[in-house]
Amino acid sequence: MKYSKKHNLLYISYTGLLEPLGQSQVLKYLEGLSSNYSFDLITFEKANDLKNEKEIDRLNTICKSKNIKWIPLRYHKRPRLLATLYDMMLILWRCKKIISSKDIDIIHSRGYIPGFAALILFKLYSIPYIFDIRGFWPEEMINSGSINRTSNVYKLIKKIEVYTFKNSAHIISLTNAAIDYLIKKYPNQINVEDISVIPTCVDLEQFQVLDAKQKQSHFNLYCVGSVKGWFMIDWVLHVFTLVRKKHESAKLHIVTRDDPSFVFSKLENHDINEKDIEIFSVPFEKISLEINKANFGIFFYKPYVSELARSPTKMGEFLACGVPCISNEGVGDVKEILVENKVGLVMEDPFQISADTLNLEINNILEIENISERCRKVAVDYYSLKKGVDMYNKVYSSVISQ
Repeated sequence: MKYSKKHNLLYISYTGLLEPLGQSQVLKYLEGLSSNYSFDLITFEKANDLKNEKEIDRLNTICKSKNIKWIPLRYHKRPRLLATLYDMMLILWRCKKIISSKDIDIIHSRGYIPGFAALILFKLYSIPYIFDIRGFWPEEMINSGSINRTSNVYKLIKKIEVYTFKNSAHIISLTNAAIDYLIKKYPNQINVEDISVIPTCVDLEQFQVLDAKQKQSHFNLYCVGSVKGWFMIDWVLHVFTLVRKKHESAKLHIVTRDDPSFVFSKLENHDINEKDIEIFSVPFEKISLEINKANFGIFFYKPYVSELARSPTKMGEFLACGVPCISNEGVGDVKEILVENKVGLVMEDPFQISADTLNLEINNILEIENISERCRKVAVDYYSLKKGVDMYNKVYSSVISQ
């Protein structure tokens, strides 16, 4: 698809570009889309990340080479609601400056806060917006205890949520499970024809199957990404103890930017020795090398309603590197993808499964013929970055032509 001129898009992300997730799930897409579109990219960056001048320079160089004007703003966390309102005001202020200087064809709002801001901008300037929901933010706040379901704040947010859905030119979800939920909950506010499912895609050139994985002398269980919030690290630790019933030399590797002390403080409860666990962080470009050392990837999330919208980035990355996964029910489309394609295990509660049963199921997966190639094929079928870019191209084209 080629255009006689590049269309101008305003892309707003509450995830920072200096975070690994921002690089894999924002920048990688925009690089692929930049041949047809010119982007003004607003992101919210953590204070510590903004100290990394070398990384800022590197990302600025990439953005400039792809006709992406990157505008990093500082993320504010506390007090939660006031900080969020302040960030939204920052979005509106910066967007107003951009809109006054050029014609914007579409606003792509990645997440609820950008989505609410996009609704206001739509009312002010009649610029169509895409609501890329990522997750159910109101339900996430309920789960975290930030607000309660009977509060006026929650009721107000839910009203704005419905209005944001109703006025969006297009809705993008990470999972089919989330769309099924939304259609049942808001049958009169959502047009099924204006919804697309685009999971968290993976750069298949960066994440590949390497021979290094075959050289490992012991069983490696890998966990990648944040281990706080809705992530159930205790489940991961328990599964590791079950794995060690058969594989005594097994190692648990946790690749995260979180404080390691959070995990180490839990080891005694699981009778795990610190020497059996490695907790570290690596630059985004080196994550693939680490994943290739894994026999299995593992991730568990609290099965709240909000998790129906989750498409774990790490799952696509594990599979792209030929690594099967262990996860739990109630997380987006994870069960359907792992179980139906026989590339992983999905359990209801690891505390209800015996070590013998778990290790037998793990062994059955590893003994599947060409399991590594099978995992890779699932990644290509479901998580190809190229397919994701093509889908975004179609969405943008349909909104522009409306």
